Amino acid sequence: MKPFIPFLIVITSSSFITATSASENLLNCPKESQYPWIWGNCALTIKPLTPQPKDNNIPFHADFSLTYSFDCQGSETDFGIASGSSFKKFNMGAINAELTGLSGDQALQTYDPNPALTKKLGFRPGCKLEVHQADYTPSFQTLNLWNTEAYSQSKVIRYAIAAYELSRDFENYRAWDIAKTQQMITSLDGKIQLFERRCELNASFCITLAHFKILRNALQAKLDQTPNLPTPDQIQQDIESVAAYYRESLEKEVRIAEEMIARYKRWEAPINQALVDALALIP
Repeated sequence: MKPFIPFLIVITSSSFITATSASENLLNCPKESQYPWIWGNCALTIKPLTPQPKDNNIPFHADFSLTYSFDCQGSETDFGIASGSSFKKFNMGAINAELTGLSGDQALQTYDPNPALTKKLGFRPGCKLEVHQADYTPSFQTLNLWNTEAYSQSKVIRYAIAAYELSRDFENYRAWDIAKTQQMITSLDGKIQLFERRCELNASFCITLAHFKILRNALQAKLDQTPNLPTPDQIQQDIESVAAYYRESLEKEVRIAEEMIARYKRWEAPINQALVDALALIP
């Protein structure tokens, strides 16, 4: 069954309106320092504005944006926001302004590079610094990584499809050309190495290992032009076992790909077309 996969082209963000309440003033000036003509001994409230960017609990690099108001006059400050070592400054006097151009893989939070200096500054009474909304989206760096992963997975799926289709056609192996025969031998050799290690740890894998080896020997005998090759009836159980394994392996890779598709959809990012094309080939 071929999955239906919509192609999304719009990137939006996750909003974290819990960053501050509408009335919360992040400029904290003690009442005993609030004179009618000036406020002093102030500090910026340091608090997280978003959680660390994650998808399925896996951190990723994000582009941040927020809207804020810094309705104030007074001493110049370096108040801003930070994610890890990345920093962006608030502009004093801004009202409902948007702040962009900051990216990182840590939680976004308010930041004051020099709190000691801030305490010595003076501000007009009634000064307010409010963050209204904070958002993030996967950065170009992250989307590039996701696309690289998706492209690699598309190649894995195409390889898994080819191996599965060969295993289904094994009844006709005696009529295969050399290229097809060698392709299947290469695949079986990889599985034999894998199951030899598994067989040493768990005897239940030894049966599957035997099926792989029987088919591998049949193909080698064909290449060696050995007479009296095994008939499909003689190796039918081996063919069915190996085909079932390849189908299960293909379905596992499809599930990985579908999770990648779901990740794109969660962030409404463009879906990698190579992955879409590979999934459309599933028999």
